[in-house]
Amino acid sequence: MHEPSTWVGKGQLLLAKGEIEQAFNAFKIVLDGDYHNVPALLGQACVQFNRGRYSDSPYLYELDPENVEALVALGIVDLQTNEAAGIRNGMEKMQRAFKIYPYSSMALNHLADHFIFTGRHFLVEQLTETALA
Repeated sequence: MHEPSTWVGKGQLLLAKGEIEQAFNAFKIVLDGDYHNVPALLGQACVQFNRGRYSDSPYLYELDPENVEALVALGIVDLQTNEAAGIRNGMEKMQRAFKIYPYSSMALNHLADHFIFTGRHFLVEQLTETALA
């Protein structure tokens, strides 16, 4: 079996492609092994949101505001809106995660992607140096 982060990443990609049922199954694999896996719980919350089943969403869990994985996962949920406010909120969460733990590969990747897209290549270089340190 793959690492939980592999299944969570696959679920996130499937969500981005709009393949909601396959994303549900990827997150379920993780949750069957560890029901308290925060990134998988947030992924399932996003699945339920996309299904329009807001009250079924496990998104209502109280999360530690200093939990890097939770911040990154919540940031990804915000980024999935593809709206200016969602992207801004998602990037703020990624930056908070980076400040707490500057070696988080998920936060580094999402920040770098954003800065490439916005043309701030000097920041991408700095993030790359941090990732390689």
